[in-house]
Amino acid sequence: MSKLLKKSKSKKNKTPKAPKAPEPPQEPWHRVGRGEPVDTVDIPGIERLLAKRSAAKAKKDYATADNIAMQLQQRNVAYHDESREWYVKAPKQPAAAPAVGTKRRLDDDD
Repeated sequence: MSKLLKKSKSKKNKTPKAPKAPEPPQEPWHRVGRGEPVDTVDIPGIERLLAKRSAAKAKKDYATADNIAMQLQQRNVAYHDESREWYVKAPKQPAAAPAVGTKRRLDDDD
């Protein structure tokens, strides 16, 4: 009986190995043709930030990844992690003011 207890204790002492962190994808980011023209965008700078963000996510350093994501949002950059595509969103146009006198009155006759 004591042999059985010793064997069961030795199994408890073994710790499972922690899973390895996934390596960052090797595929580069691609700019897709939407949004702002290429002339107005710092393409190498954006791709560098995207690569840093991917590496931070692979290391599970989500605070750094979120900080970089905020920087990209300030530059109006939209990205898709799975397809590794990005583009710069066109600036939003201000909403047009409604035309004066366009409200329709509802009368009892209608």
